[in-house]
Amino acid sequence: MKTTLYSFIAICFVSTQIFAQTQTLENPAAAHTQATQITSMLVDQKYTEAFEILKKYWPLEGYQIDGLKETTAKQLPLLEDSFGKLLGYEFVRSETLGTFGHVEFFVLKYEKNALRLYLTYYNGGNGWLINSLQWDDRWDYLFLQPLKNK
Repeated sequence: MKTTLYSFIAICFVSTQIFAQTQTLENPAAAHTQATQITSMLVDQKYTEAFEILKKYWPLEGYQIDGLKETTAKQLPLLEDSFGKLLGYEFVRSETLGTFGHVEFFVLKYEKNALRLYLTYYNGGNGWLINSLQWDDRWDYLFLQPLKNK
């Protein structure tokens, strides 16, 4: 009986420590502030600092966001070979879906091209968590109306 009680207490303690590490944002405005801060850090090549902030709001295993950090830190600087010098970033827009989804869109501006950067947040009822950070060269997808061939 004592062993079962000690095991239960240990499991509760470990579970509390795991879930206590994940913080939430209060609202989409807080997500916008965080996304702007993260984007600025990425432009300044402060990858470790940016992803350490995101990790606090990332509900999944840390290795997933660590892998994204490594990929981002290696590949974004390489883009300057093709796109030219990174000039900065520009906020494009935010979108919120009901009470559960929110996305922040940015463009990383280079001399010859741009990258679309977007951070997606999810609210399961207990606050907003970072769901994904993605970047690609499909900034044309940011137009509200689909591009049509003429």
